[in-house]
Amino acid sequence: MARIYFIAGPPGVGKSTLGHLLLPKGFEILNEDDARMKYKAKGYIDYKIHSMYRVRNIIRQNLINSEDFALELNLGYNHQYDYAKSIWNFNKQNQIEAFLFFTDELELCLTRAELRYHNGLHLVEPQTIKEMYHNQLPLLKENFSMFDRISFLNVTKKAIKNIGRYDRSFGLENYSNKKPVWYHKDLEPFIENYIWENDIGKSIGR
Repeated sequence: MARIYFIAGPPGVGKSTLGHLLLPKGFEILNEDDARMKYKAKGYIDYKIHSMYRVRNIIRQNLINSEDFALELNLGYNHQYDYAKSIWNFNKQNQIEAFLFFTDELELCLTRAELRYHNGLHLVEPQTIKEMYHNQLPLLKENFSMFDRISFLNVTKKAIKNIGRYDRSFGLENYSNKKPVWYHKDLEPFIENYIWENDIGKSIGR
């Protein structure tokens, strides 16, 4: 049995910069965007295809060998969840854990993504960022049952704070009394209802 980590959130929210700090030391995060940039820098004409096959072949080998791995994936579109669920369906004994970076400030994502592009990294169009941002929580709710554990990280201009964690074995644990709107008004009530309906245990730390 393997543990599979998804580093999720809209573009520009900070997951690429800080995601590795949440994982065991020395853990590499697979990322098709990074692989694309590396192949492009090496002069590959079909760098998009090379990067996709490279990353997905590593994932396939890890699944076959039941090895833990981490993948950065926005999870802001249905097709990204289809990809995530294909990984999950390979062996449902595997543990699926996500770290969700999110924010009440859409403008923060837009500004950071633009700055990243001007620093030579890949471009994400503003409309795409807006779509993923608005899709993020509805899609998470639709696909919530695939996750064994989710950590929720709130992003502001000044800090990133771990505000709570859902675990299939015990329910929901909150780490902060000061909660962002996206969590307190939207996601937390959904999770508490999900826990109740599925008899997962008691929500703690409220």
